[in-house]
Amino acid sequence: MNAFRWWRAGLLVPQVVAVALICGGTLVFTARAAAGQATAPATSRATTSAANDDDEEEREDSGDRPAARGAQATAAPNGADGRSVQGGFSVRKEDPKLIDAFEDFHRHSQKKAWELAFRSITSVIEKDPKGMVPAGDGLMLPTRQRVWAALAALPPDGREAYRLFNDAVAKQRFDAAIASGDDVKALRDVFNLYFITSVGDRAADRLGDACFEAGDFLAADSAWKAIIDHYPDTSLSKTRLRLKRCAALARAGRWDAFDEVAAGVTAAGASEGSETIRLAGRDLSPREYLASLRESGPAPERSISTGSASARAEPAGAIALPSEDKPLWQMRFADPTLSEKFEEALRNMGWGGGEASMGSAVPPTATDGKRIYLNWLGIAFAVDVQSGKLLWRSRKFSDLGNQAQQFAYGGLDVNRYHIALDGSRVLITGLPLGAAAQNFNPSGGTYRMVCHNTENGSVVWSTTTGDGAPWNITSAPLPVGDTIYVAATRVNQQELYLLALTAEKGKLLWSTSLGTPQASVNYRGISRLPSPLLVQYGGTLYVVTNNGAVVAVDPTARLVKWAFTCEPPPVTGGEYFDPSMVRLKAVKTPGTAFVHDSVLYFKEAGAYAMYALDLGGPSLKWRRTAEPADMLAGIRGGRAAGAASALLLGESASAIDLSSRAMRWSTGLPVETGMLRPLLAGDRLYVFSSRGVFELDAATGDPARPPFRGADLESLGGALWRCGDRLVSVSNLAVTAYPLSARAQRPESLPQ
Repeated sequence: MNAFRWWRAGLLVPQVVAVALICGGTLVFTARAAAGQATAPATSRATTSAANDDDEEEREDSGDRPAARGAQATAAPNGADGRSVQGGFSVRKEDPKLIDAFEDFHRHSQKKAWELAFRSITSVIEKDPKGMVPAGDGLMLPTRQRVWAALAALPPDGREAYRLFNDAVAKQRFDAAIASGDDVKALRDVFNLYFITSVGDRAADRLGDACFEAGDFLAADSAWKAIIDHYPDTSLSKTRLRLKRCAALARAGRWDAFDEVAAGVTAAGASEGSETIRLAGRDLSPREYLASLRESGPAPERSISTGSASARAEPAGAIALPSEDKPLWQMRFADPTLSEKFEEALRNMGWGGGEASMGSAVPPTATDGKRIYLNWLGIAFAVDVQSGKLLWRSRKFSDLGNQAQQFAYGGLDVNRYHIALDGSRVLITGLPLGAAAQNFNPSGGTYRMVCHNTENGSVVWSTTTGDGAPWNITSAPLPVGDTIYVAATRVNQQELYLLALTAEKGKLLWSTSLGTPQASVNYRGISRLPSPLLVQYGGTLYVVTNNGAVVAVDPTARLVKWAFTCEPPPVTGGEYFDPSMVRLKAVKTPGTAFVHDSVLYFKEAGAYAMYALDLGGPSLKWRRTAEPADMLAGIRGGRAAGAASALLLGESASAIDLSSRAMRWSTGLPVETGMLRPLLAGDRLYVFSSRGVFELDAATGDPARPPFRGADLESLGGALWRCGDRLVSVSNLAVTAYPLSARAQRPESLPQ
């Protein structure tokens, strides 16, 4: 029997546990409700009752949406259901002097004192503002963006006065931007500062073209939309601008917005609708061009995100699970002796109940179809998919046993171990084994990133030395082209940065500040930082902080575009654990995020809600309450496959309709670890739990067959991968491969 399995009791026994933690001579008391729920066998039930759905809608309509928390990003004292809410992530507050100058601009503008108004706004621009100001509904916008909106809203006499003061400089800078080869940054500067001058519309048009070519379709659409909405005296063809918007929206998969803009093309009249316009090297009528965009129906751009916890689309249809439990091969990396060392370390310490233990940790995994790569508490290794042979490893597995006591003593954070593939490189993050002895310090140790060669495991580079030495890695790495993006703090500091490193040598290209997370405290009294998620979509990087915020970064300009703040997950304090106590331990799943039809759906780890952010605004589409143990496992359906739904996975699997936000179905599962990676293939959802692999109908939640038990019976479950004709499972104990036979069913298409 696995020593780290936490069996659920059949009765619910709520209890309040007063706990004490002695750390550094300080006695800290906390109290928390230790309540759980027994897990039933996997049975499906129909969509939740109308009464439950009505209650859900009442909670949302009664103010369950988070209010804007101001520049300090501070939540209300209590959540909508009475929970105590901490401050969470804090974005950079704008300098009060600049805010005062901005208010002076508004005051002088109302009096039409244009010279004084422009002097005030110039003082804001010249000081190169870096802070954020509230924009309502949880959104925070850079001061520069608010300046642009204020100038674009000037009346005709104000715009004429602004041109009188700034036209000459605007033309000079616009010509320089064109001479530099339509440099995106230079064009964006002209657009931001001189949009209402005589060259503003042309600068916006060229900026849209440059962003479109760079694959940033939402930014391109925004630039062209700005001309139509805020530049009434433009000499550019509005029909052409609308058609360019349609092309960008089609490429971004925003078909609702596409239809709205396309209607504006034909609404201009028959003469404009039949006008021949040269686009993409062809002479087409607007109607023909719109029809070609609609007919070709280019697939929405896929997002790239960190982490391996979420279901992804597979290259083939639904799979047929094996009929026998016998595997093709199994490679065990955690033997009973090592598991006993982990258990003994915790037993000797008398702590650990509040954290995921080392022995129950499912290693983060990645695959290229030929090999499975794992990061087991800092040891990277590769397993051949066909034979199960261990191809290479960075250290001996027995080295972990030698460090077990130090891991327990230092309060190792298993949530900060990650892995990512980048061609011939595999990137892992974690606390170096040799540094475990120094882990017990206020910062919780310095977590590093190491780049290994996929063929032989040799170290290509690491952040232990060189440019990476001053940085404490907090997120999984995100490879995009020749660049590796990762979130990090400076060693012994708390402010969070986004780093851009060269993929070849790990050299630091640039860094930009995102804000300051609120740290929690683990069972050893050590500060613990949340592990953010990185998502790349349309040329923008989105950092989901797992701390009550999303920060959008323009990697070209290396600046924060906007931020969204929301109710953060509860920040935990230290807690004492007595092994003799019988406890009901809640499942802890990671935060996850997807982009679907240009909407970012995310659920932070341990949060009480999931969110939908329209990236074209940006704006908050909706917020829906969710269980803290749930993670967003994937998006099913869409334009081609019907109504879309979000799949959630925690102590049960469920589906939420993305339009109505009603729960379509929910099915209980015997889940004992939150370190899951489900598999969505065709119309089936596959989940690897402690009782085997469960196959659920993704449309109804009904079990398609009895669970496939497999050969990893003592594990807690974990990740599933499809590698050709093989199903590979990764648990806290072993890597196992089974034979598969494909079904003739069309696979679902999920955003990556």
